[in-house]
Amino acid sequence: MGTRGNISKSAAFATIIVERVMDVFILSFFAAIILIFFPVPVYFKKIGVTIVILNILIFSLLLVMHKKSTIFIKIIEKPLSIFGEKIKERVRKLIFAFTEGLNILEKRSGFILAIVLSFGIWSITGLIFYILFFSFPIRLPLYAAFLDMTILTFGIMIPSTSGFIGTFQFFVKEGLMIFNVDPNIALSYSIMLYASQFILVVGIGLISLWL
Repeated sequence: MGTRGNISKSAAFATIIVERVMDVFILSFFAAIILIFFPVPVYFKKIGVTIVILNILIFSLLLVMHKKSTIFIKIIEKPLSIFGEKIKERVRKLIFAFTEGLNILEKRSGFILAIVLSFGIWSITGLIFYILFFSFPIRLPLYAAFLDMTILTFGIMIPSTSGFIGTFQFFVKEGLMIFNVDPNIALSYSIMLYASQFILVVGIGLISLWL
């Protein structure tokens, strides 16, 4: 993105961080609705609250970095002094470039649009999870699909294998087993879901590269 868009890698990385935080907020919203209004295990409610709190802390840190970038740089510079002026200057430039990517936090219209788009994308994804239920003997309500999607998304944030192979199937399967879905059916569902998303994402990526 940095090369094609002619922007610094740090600024591009910052936009990715903001995007991820927005994604987590949307998913936390879905999770909160499900945890409050629908019957789920108690331990899932505790996990959901923990994730929301962590997300608020991360978002707050990003705001501080953006609003008080000069102060933040001064704090970082002190321990970096032992590495010499050259490295300290490089880190300073990286942080400034990173904070540039957080400018969307000040642009209200752009920020709202980003949230709306993120909400739309995850809503469609949740519907895909739900529609695929009908290809298997899985008769669960819509909220189960959204909860499974949320569990999967938070699960694959854990460093794992390339392409999330294994991790993807594990979390989809575990999410369905909460609702007493047969483990073999849940595994088959996870493999089909992975294949459908892999083909779609890779296909769109190849088309984008060709264009």
